[in-house]
Amino acid sequence: MTYTKESVHRFLQDSSYREISNITPASGGDWSQVFFFEAGGNSKVIRFSQANEDFLKDQFAYRFNSPNLPIPEIEEIGQAFDGYYAVSPRVDGDMVDRLPRDKMTRLVPQILSLFNALRTAELSDTTGYGNWNTEGKGTSNSWREFLTSVNQYDPTSRVDWRVGLANRPDTQVLFDRVYQEMSKLLKYCPEERHLIHNDLLHLNLITKNDQVVGVIDWGCSLYGDFLYDLAMFDLWQFYYPSMEGIDWKGEAKQHFAVAGVDMINFAERLKCYQCHLALDAIKYSVFKNNDKNLALITGRIKEIIH
Repeated sequence: MTYTKESVHRFLQDSSYREISNITPASGGDWSQVFFFEAGGNSKVIRFSQANEDFLKDQFAYRFNSPNLPIPEIEEIGQAFDGYYAVSPRVDGDMVDRLPRDKMTRLVPQILSLFNALRTAELSDTTGYGNWNTEGKGTSNSWREFLTSVNQYDPTSRVDWRVGLANRPDTQVLFDRVYQEMSKLLKYCPEERHLIHNDLLHLNLITKNDQVVGVIDWGCSLYGDFLYDLAMFDLWQFYYPSMEGIDWKGEAKQHFAVAGVDMINFAERLKCYQCHLALDAIKYSVFKNNDKNLALITGRIKEIIH
């Protein structure tokens, strides 16, 4: 279902919100539609989706909120139209994806501090590895088990990539090659449990005045090695002209060395996670039948496993 300003206004009028104004469509993800609105002089965000799992994960993730990991609180989750909605305070700022180069360069230390905040988030009331559910329970018994399962279809996933990959023999060959490369590197990957966002570069990281002010949309979040988020920035920075010239690997090594963090097998771990990210990207591109993006991914993969 596609929502309009008018349908959202009618929905909000029937809710507990009063003095509703300035309903504005905003950029959303593939699984939700997003609107900004004012209620009683306060700025809000309302999201609509066919499923409520991501909203419940956002609600759970709020417990990880800290000064270097600012997570907006979910104020309300409920049923709407033919699905669900969630309301949270609007975080004012710019998405990191859209920053000009000078602002992006100045933000690098704050992003590294964000990585460290994810690394040190308290996970004592959670269990497991890999994707975690609405109760904070990871779905894999180990980090390596999660990584190796990337070539297996998950019937609970929204993304059925099997037919799309089977219909592209050359891509299947590349997929298998990347999987083999990743498998060789698994021995370097520690069985550690850190919080991983796993979607920071898709309009989910909000900045203002050279600070990170909001980390949203935890639907893809994982438990595992904290270097996974860094691997994503290094792998996909070619999509973002503002990141040109940023040495994410070098900056991170220096940052974590100062913090006293053990970076053993740094290069091997990073390459392993980039292979995993590339495999996921292939699956999503064939699912969406996006051959243009698939070609870009293929070119980047060949740089990694040449």
